[in-house]
Amino acid sequence: ATFDFGKIVTLAKLGNILRDEDEPAELLTPIVHTQSETSGVGAMVVKVVEEMALHREIKIKLRNENPRKNNLWIGGVIFLLLVVMIGVGMVRRVKLVREREFVSLETSVSAKIAETLSSSELNPEKAKTLLSEAKGEVNAYLAGDITDSYKQKGNELIKEIEVADEQVFKKNNTKLTTVVELSILNDGLAASKMKSDGKENLIFNDQANPKVVLMNLVDRSKQIIDTAKNDSFVDLGVSETKVYGLNNNGVMELFWKNTDPKKVIESDEFWVDPMLMGLFANNVYVLDKGQGEIWKYPALETGFGGRRRWFAPGIAPDLANVVDMKVVGDIWLLTSTGKLERYSRGAPVAFALEGFPATGEAKKFSEPRALWVSESAVYVLESGASRIVVFGKDGKYQSQYVNEEFGKASDLVVIDNKGYVLIDNTVKEFGL
Repeated sequence: ATFDFGKIVTLAKLGNILRDEDEPAELLTPIVHTQSETSGVGAMVVKVVEEMALHREIKIKLRNENPRKNNLWIGGVIFLLLVVMIGVGMVRRVKLVREREFVSLETSVSAKIAETLSSSELNPEKAKTLLSEAKGEVNAYLAGDITDSYKQKGNELIKEIEVADEQVFKKNNTKLTTVVELSILNDGLAASKMKSDGKENLIFNDQANPKVVLMNLVDRSKQIIDTAKNDSFVDLGVSETKVYGLNNNGVMELFWKNTDPKKVIESDEFWVDPMLMGLFANNVYVLDKGQGEIWKYPALETGFGGRRRWFAPGIAPDLANVVDMKVVGDIWLLTSTGKLERYSRGAPVAFALEGFPATGEAKKFSEPRALWVSESAVYVLESGASRIVVFGKDGKYQSQYVNEEFGKASDLVVIDNKGYVLIDNTVKEFGL
């Protein structure tokens, strides 16, 4: 109650009203409102019906209310975490092991390539061995259980080795261009060998028909010699001015004009198996495989002199495996067993292939087919390696020309800065 209320309603009067009356406000209101000034008069009447004590229930959850269930959940989570951690660890370990394996391989290959590049001039055989070892290491790695990404890296190492191989051994990846198909040059013409007269003419001994065909490389013109009246020839000998044919009966001189061939050398009882012939300084050389000899017929003003043994006394090489012969003063022989031999004045010349990157047995050719000797170099058609290998006349390796089609080539001719090969009855050329 306010102070002004206390002036109007005394405590004694208020006490009587509150004690005796159920609705004290109804009695107090008229008393207050009969006063002239009531702005400061106010009071509030409150009745206590029942005293209540409110207590908040606090529920305490004990830790061991359901321990078995909780322990199972906790154990499962921990086990799952362990499995995940072990899995991640194994993956990382495998990745690390693979990375270390490749790094080790890459380091080894890089070291071998570097050593190859630095030692190739002084020791080409060692360089060849190093590259072969490097390639073997990479191939063994690629054959293992590795991912695609590491296979790609391994193949990149193979490419690096191949680039080093081309650089060190002067490999030229050669493009071949078709010059002529022999069957189109002359109807039915088939040949596996060809000759050159040194004047941009190629000459073919037709194996299917009795004729010899000449083709000019400049204008593709041709000339034909009919040899129907003679036995087929096993080989031709060609110079700038003359063409000769060899068979078991002797040597025939052939003429491009309408003149019958003329026998200029008669075979005799010493001939066994004449297979190859060559010309040099107008002399005729006949390689007799069966006799193991090269017969020389010296040129005379009226023809040729009598047969002479070309090999010096005591020199008796095995000629059974000879596949090609070139006579350029010295005589060069190529054998099917992979050897290149040089003879001078009837005796073998100390000659070795130096720095030759052989694909098989050291310093031997793989399936050699043909030989060409120029003024400064020796060319060998090595069909087993699909390449043509070039050496100096001292036997030092110079370079090689590579093309898969060389594996099918049967003969080779070199004229100036171009090479010509005979492949499946087609002449193809490549630049040198």
